[in-house]
Amino acid sequence: MTVVSIGTSLPEIIVSLAASLHEQRDLAVGTALGSNIINILLILGLAALVRPFTVHSDVLRRELPLMLLVSVVAGSVLYDGQLSRSDGIFLLFLAVLWLLFIVKLARQAERQGTDSLTREQLAELPREGGLPVAFLWLGIALIIMPVAVRRGW
Repeated sequence: MTVVSIGTSLPEIIVSLAASLHEQRDLAVGTALGSNIINILLILGLAALVRPFTVHSDVLRRELPLMLLVSVVAGSVLYDGQLSRSDGIFLLFLAVLWLLFIVKLARQAERQGTDSLTREQLAELPREGGLPVAFLWLGIALIIMPVAVRRGW
């Protein structure tokens, strides 16, 4: 889920970066918050409408409380109406910590052979070069995409 979530979030990341570069900060914040709200409500709602399902996963029981915590943290950072560079560094630091934590848990679960969703996450992890290569590619994408947006590619 982690690798997939980063990949599916790239459009929002690019729109938010482009909006910030063009001093349209409300669009940057609205994109981040709005896309998460729609992703949760619309995607889960449509999936359940098409076919109701039961969720049996330790990953979801771990990540749902974190999603609530992240919402509270984001709300507290945005509460004063200002999003400073230090706020950005803080949020990015938390994101990196979360990614490292998820990778650690996924590798532990792999050794124990538990949780089917964790096994799916492990299949997404890059094998050659590991996490540093994945972060390198993410960094390249985050550099290239805003440039492409600015130039209208």
